[in-house]
Amino acid sequence: MPQTRRAAVVTILASLASVFLLDAAIFRTGFYLRWMEPDSSTGLTEYRYRAELDRQKQPGKLVLTFGDSRFAYLPRVANQFTAESGFVFRHAGTAGSSARDWYYLMRDLDPEARQYQAVVVGLDDLEDEESLVSRQDDPRSLHYSIGRLGLGDLKEFALSHDSPTYQWAAVRGGILKGIVMQEDVHDLLLRPRERAQSARLNWGGWAGWAYDYDDEERSLAGLAIDWKTRAMTYPPGMDPGYKKMFNETLLRKATPSTGRRAAYQRKWFGRMVEHYRNSETRFVFVRLPRGPLSPLEDVPLNPSSSVRVLAKRPRVYLGAPLRYASLERPEYFKDPLHLNRAGAHAFSKMLVDEVRELIGPPR
Repeated sequence: MPQTRRAAVVTILASLASVFLLDAAIFRTGFYLRWMEPDSSTGLTEYRYRAELDRQKQPGKLVLTFGDSRFAYLPRVANQFTAESGFVFRHAGTAGSSARDWYYLMRDLDPEARQYQAVVVGLDDLEDEESLVSRQDDPRSLHYSIGRLGLGDLKEFALSHDSPTYQWAAVRGGILKGIVMQEDVHDLLLRPRERAQSARLNWGGWAGWAYDYDDEERSLAGLAIDWKTRAMTYPPGMDPGYKKMFNETLLRKATPSTGRRAAYQRKWFGRMVEHYRNSETRFVFVRLPRGPLSPLEDVPLNPSSSVRVLAKRPRVYLGAPLRYASLERPEYFKDPLHLNRAGAHAFSKMLVDEVRELIGPPR
């Protein structure tokens, strides 16, 4: 190789190494993560991570829960029954997240698999019904998980996406994390003083605010469906713009499994369960309330679904499919998918009871 070409190659490699080292110093050391916008996907995940690490230092037999925004129980309410159950509940799920994101967060929260009495996952169904959003190629996943991903995770995380576009995005962002966080960095540079004040305030108070959160009181009282004609009666005063969303959500027919969601859950729930294979930690899957009105037909039973197969393993438990059917009433929901305050309070107590029945007393 001519001297000039060799020098050019060395210069390019040195430049790339410098970029990687600078990116690593900022985004892999945890330095930047504490300045993240707390309402962002990455920021919310990292605030939950730090809050749970702090909670581990306190006494109590901990139960860690994962789910998206539909898993609307309140740990504060659940822990009002600690004297009866023996458990202290903590929640690490975030809106829009799914099994892949939960695995990496759970792994880093409990690397030695001994912090928790049980890990509880809330699901829309137990039968691998296909979701409206592809979990394999969900672009949000990289943002939820980026703070937890190491270079050793890069291959598995990237290949868990089906699309080459998302695979490349995962590789690129996994190597240079600043690419994933560039919008947040841009916002920080535009208003550094406000972000610094917000970060200091949230770093000290976020865990308490999240724990003390209570849901909205508004309900869907007045909502009704004639299942024979599939005609819907809407709550009084509903904005006409919401009617389409209600129809698409509540009148949607069950979608049988095609295998895509099953494969996704089999992989990532399998990884979560495997993490605790040599541990005393129990693993519980529960089915969430389906909505403000019980559908005429339920998702068809799938005996070989991902979670039913996993439930055959030691220390893995499956909740009753219709355990929370009594909550499927308009007065317990604030929209077609989410419980309101009354629903969340009732669900919290029922969840404590189900987990205690399934796994028994603390060990």
